[in-house]
Amino acid sequence: MMGNIQAESEANQQKNALLEKQQSQMERLANFDALTGLPNRQFLMKILSSELTKARTNRSELGLLFVDIDGFKSINDSFGHDTGDKFLLHISVIMSKLLDEAYTLGRLGGDEFIIIAPDIGDPKTLEDMAAKLVVAVSRTHNFNTLRLDSGVSVGLALASDCNYELSSLITNADVAMYKAKGSGKARFMWFNEEMLADTKRKVLISTRLSSALENDAFYLAYQAKVDAEQNIIGFETLLRWHDDVLGHVSPAEFIPIAEQTDKISLISMWIIKRLEIEAPRLIKSFGSQIIISINLSPQDLNSEKLTQFILKGMRENKLPAKNLEIEITETAYMNNFNVANSFFESIKHYGCQLALDDFGTGYSSLSYLTKFDIDTLKIDRSFVNNIGISEQSELITKTIIKMAKSLNFSVCAEGVETREQATFLLQNGCHALQGFLYSKPIPLEDVLATSRRRAL
Repeated sequence: MMGNIQAESEANQQKNALLEKQQSQMERLANFDALTGLPNRQFLMKILSSELTKARTNRSELGLLFVDIDGFKSINDSFGHDTGDKFLLHISVIMSKLLDEAYTLGRLGGDEFIIIAPDIGDPKTLEDMAAKLVVAVSRTHNFNTLRLDSGVSVGLALASDCNYELSSLITNADVAMYKAKGSGKARFMWFNEEMLADTKRKVLISTRLSSALENDAFYLAYQAKVDAEQNIIGFETLLRWHDDVLGHVSPAEFIPIAEQTDKISLISMWIIKRLEIEAPRLIKSFGSQIIISINLSPQDLNSEKLTQFILKGMRENKLPAKNLEIEITETAYMNNFNVANSFFESIKHYGCQLALDDFGTGYSSLSYLTKFDIDTLKIDRSFVNNIGISEQSELITKTIIKMAKSLNFSVCAEGVETREQATFLLQNGCHALQGFLYSKPIPLEDVLATSRRRAL
């Protein structure tokens, strides 16, 4: 009898132990991120709510750091989600080692993290922590035989500035983080009230961008490039957007937002698809020698989906490769050197040309120019604008043209607005001119109408 009771008691103990273990596992699954082992969004909100209550009661300060990994989407797109996940874990470990035990680091989701810092005596403590994070993460990481460039943008906010209200505190830190990202990434910024109005418009633009992609609200405009005799020898393809809510939105405003919100490659995909339809009409009107330029962003170079789509279009003759020119900035090329070279070797195989845009504002080094299979250098408009004003700009422009000719590159000057600028450029050997002096960017039908008038 006693043996049965003892056996039953042991069985109950084992059962209870198993239940406790299962409950512990369930609690861990519910409260901690499966990838990094850090507190997840749900648990972070509980912790933050509790700490805010304490801070309000004790009239103490609480700080929040909103951290976003720069360039993470490019790593995911280029090397796959498995590498992306491992890289996230790698970065989370780096950050964890930097933090004081009193701080709580957690993962909100994706590549976003927050750090809860209670009992802050001096706000500079948060600054020092943010600076350490930026330095530790913003570098080249030797990771799984890869060299991955990354960084963090950090937004800082204080609980007292939003009356210890949880959602407002998170919003403020998030807004500051996006401001840091928009100001060049790999830095931290404090929240201030002026950011809110700016952010509301950015959020609206970001939301409307998604709608524009779904509803074909964009259109292409073309700006002519001319030779010394003012014959049209090419066009630069430019994106325009008129929104039902926002009206006309400048590319200078919406392109950076598209880059920050990872919509830029979707937009570039839209441009390529549209160009498949419109490019043949331009070629038919202006001749088989016409060159049509399109711009690619740094994110585009790292988007395998986009680059493969472009190559597929060329391979299947949907894109007229021999009439196309890809424009890329110096900085984008250098920051994505290996990926860019592989892609450009492929497009050159199909006869597509390559132009280095905004030349003179980035690396501008002969040592790397000799390594690139470039067809054209585009002189940045900042130098063209100062022709007749700045001797230094004129000297730089002459030097660029001379250097390009020595390397057998063609030279195109953008932003030409006066006869004086055009004369100077042509006298010094510039091959192509682009700017308002010759044409503003105009929609396809207006370009074709221009062709018909020339033919009459």
